[in-house]
Amino acid sequence: MKKLWIACAALAALLLAGCNEDRRTTWDHGEATKEIFASQIANPEAGKSNAPGAGLDGKAAERVIKTYQEGDDKTKQSGPAPAINLNLNSGGSQGSGQ
Repeated sequence: MKKLWIACAALAALLLAGCNEDRRTTWDHGEATKEIFASQIANPEAGKSNAPGAGLDGKAAERVIKTYQEGDDKTKQSGPAPAINLNLNSGGSQGSGQ
C-alpha cells in the first residue's frame, strides 16, 4: 500500500510539474497587433479637420449602389449551369458485369 501512495505522489508531482510554466509576457507583448491596426488608418489626423474625405462623387456612388442592389449583368447567367462530368474510375476494368 505504501508503494501505491509513493507512485501516486510521484505521478501527481510529474503532472503538476507540467503546469509550472513561465507565462509572463514580455514588455512589448501586443505591439505587433497595435502596429498593424495603426498602419491601416488612412489619415490619423482626420478628426482634427473638417475637410471632406477622398471618395466617389455622387453620380459614381449612385451607379455603384444601383449595380450592387440590382446585380451586375456580367455575373448573371443565361440558362442552366454548365454540367461537370467527373470520371472517378482509377483504372482497372470499367466492368461489364463479367
